[in-house]
Amino acid sequence: MSNFVLLGYSGHGRVIENIIYENNDKLIGYFDKTKSKINSRNLEYLGLESVERLKHLEDIYIFPAIADNATRSKLIKKIKGAKAKTTCLISKDAVIKENVSIDVLTLIMSKSLINVNTRIGEGVIINTGAIIEHDVIIGNCVHVAPGAVVLGNVKVGDYTFIGANATIRNNINIGANSTIGAGSVVLKDIGNNETWVGNPAKRIK
Repeated sequence: MSNFVLLGYSGHGRVIENIIYENNDKLIGYFDKTKSKINSRNLEYLGLESVERLKHLEDIYIFPAIADNATRSKLIKKIKGAKAKTTCLISKDAVIKENVSIDVLTLIMSKSLINVNTRIGEGVIINTGAIIEHDVIIGNCVHVAPGAVVLGNVKVGDYTFIGANATIRNNINIGANSTIGAGSVVLKDIGNNETWVGNPAKRIK
């Protein structure tokens, strides 16, 4: 059994809490700006995180529990600065196929599928029921929202957000720090820092 501490404890954090306990591990506390009013397991509130405070948690896994890519990236820098113990978290009912690489501090949620020869970077969220098909490359601090489908041979740049139930056609390249709206169908390459929505998806920003 491994012990965890979360950085953040909102709704997203409580989903992660559930995954930790499903995996027969233990969550002993959380850092956050304020103490949560919802705390069914009576977890210890540890205050606001800092590199110095994280350094003292030597035998405990630290995990960022924030859905926003930019904020999660800042937390990851603190975790690295503290040289804290890290891992990825994978729900018991997620399906991970052969020859898949998943970096640390990445979260694979319930009923998601990661198909063969896929590489997933650091601090990524593959949310509930998302499908990542074969030979996909996903950069760091990407969020693939619930029900999204990323087809084969797609490349996704760092910090990009793919909205709920969006579909990315095969052989598409998506740049860094871009946003794809919920339900969008992406049929063309997307550059850096762009926002696309609709079916078929069109650039709006």
